[in-house]
Amino acid sequence: MTALAQGEGLTGEEYFPQLWDAWHWNGDLWGVMITSNSNVVAYRPDLFAEVGLDPDAPPISIDELDAASMALEVADDAGAIQRVGLLPSSLYWWGRVFGGQYYDEGSGQIAADADPIVDALAWMASYRERLGTDQTATFLSGFGDYMSTQNPLFAGKKAMKQVGEWFIQFNNRFAPELEIRMIPAPYPSGGRPNCSNFGGSVFTIPAGVMNPDASWALISFLSQEEIMAEFCFNIFNIPPKVGAAQQARFRDEPRFALAVELLNGENAFGPDKIPRFPFLPPGRSGNERPERPGRAAGNVAARHVGSPAGTGSHHGPHGLTPASIAPCL
Repeated sequence: MTALAQGEGLTGEEYFPQLWDAWHWNGDLWGVMITSNSNVVAYRPDLFAEVGLDPDAPPISIDELDAASMALEVADDAGAIQRVGLLPSSLYWWGRVFGGQYYDEGSGQIAADADPIVDALAWMASYRERLGTDQTATFLSGFGDYMSTQNPLFAGKKAMKQVGEWFIQFNNRFAPELEIRMIPAPYPSGGRPNCSNFGGSVFTIPAGVMNPDASWALISFLSQEEIMAEFCFNIFNIPPKVGAAQQARFRDEPRFALAVELLNGENAFGPDKIPRFPFLPPGRSGNERPERPGRAAGNVAARHVGSPAGTGSHHGPHGLTPASIAPCL
């Protein structure tokens, strides 16, 4: 798409730098981002106050997050979980929060079993170990529909939840009376503050389409600043263009403003630039061939339990079992 963009004078100067660079490979443009979103932790200030936590001083470090999560947990007399603080998921995010990098562009090597990523997995799995893997599975099976009033954050089954700024629309629609705040991912010593993966709606033109000019015309239309801003605002995403993202409707909403800050920060990460990226985020597929990056992520689990990922019953160096590790991937 390089020639098409150059022909229209689309140089990327209007975009957040990392959101423009993410869709370049070997010097060529392969897609144009129309919407973007970030990773944040949403929390219930009312539940924080209920257990004596300061809702105006949410966790910043992993240690603070652990302490808050345990304070927010509720179980009945039989030990059945009624509420959790946070139940960490998405190693692809937390691995980077802990300081890891899944792919080394310089060497072209997958690094999914790097120490920071292993440490992140151990931390994530420790929650299920502490709460009980069976009890956790039973608790999760009782969740209602995500896009409803029964979302576990709205229903009070979770006090914190990993979301993006797009979750604002669910708050407005299904629990408009409920205050939901958002914070960056708490991070460990040596980790990355204000760390977020970013994604969004990326438009491209596949090889062999009958009318690439018409395809580009649509992309060009959606890339206009005001069109982009309106589209993003209506689906509660962030515009990839700086000017659009600085409009008052994004800047004046604290949760939107946080997302813009994270996307424009030094610890914002897009997709790794490899041909088979969908197989890199751990757990996307259970049948990766050995040469696919997802297999390397499976080796992270193997390092913990002393047996191939998902098999055996050994406890690894962190005292973790396959049952507690698998849901984290």
